[in-house]
Amino acid sequence: MPRGTDFEARWAEGAWAEQHILDALNSEPDLMAVPFGISDGTAFWSSRDMEARVLPIQDLHGKRPDILVFRKSSLSSNELAESNRLYGQSDEQAFVLARKARMAIEAEFSPYDYGRRLSGYGKELSFTVKEEDLLPLRTWSSHHGVPILFVQVYLDSAHFLELARLNGWIAAGSVKRKVERAYNKSVYYTPMSKGCSFGVFAEMPHIHAEVILDKYGKYTAFRKVTGGRVVLSQDMRDLLGVP
Repeated sequence: MPRGTDFEARWAEGAWAEQHILDALNSEPDLMAVPFGISDGTAFWSSRDMEARVLPIQDLHGKRPDILVFRKSSLSSNELAESNRLYGQSDEQAFVLARKARMAIEAEFSPYDYGRRLSGYGKELSFTVKEEDLLPLRTWSSHHGVPILFVQVYLDSAHFLELARLNGWIAAGSVKRKVERAYNKSVYYTPMSKGCSFGVFAEMPHIHAEVILDKYGKYTAFRKVTGGRVVLSQDMRDLLGVP
């Protein structure tokens, strides 16, 4: 269905979070993190406009994760160059190189200062994984032999959860399927304390309000996040084998 300015605003926050994950990983000399899963933030005003998009096939082997992370030392010079073009390739074109990734990342944004949440309210938040995404991500990971992490970016910190660990908790029954009331979707909520630190903000982001005027003449106010810099945690460095 067509997507308006409210979607565009939400997408911009997700894109901001994804870019900070990429920047944090690419600050390490032997790592190369590249966009992979196609995320289209265009606010389409009609179904015809949406259907006119030309995108490569990206669902042959499940759901493509947002980011692929490579060790530069494991790639040839040609593969290093090609890795920057994976985003625009079809699944068939990308398959051989994608299998060489050290890990893949599904990125999420949450508009909380998590430290303030804990100190002021005393209640932790959760990783939220939609059931409709879980099986396709499992399929992609199994087909490519690449582990997947969920990385949740807040406005003061970032945290990760390994898909393999989530699968184990679901199988054991310690994480159960629930229904998210706002969207009536089946989800799995995993307490943030079951994850690990991905990184902290060495430079804090800026949050301010902006307004979009759409083609119908309607003003929509939204939150805009800019700036900031994330530095990888020791937990994440250990997982990647970064000294």
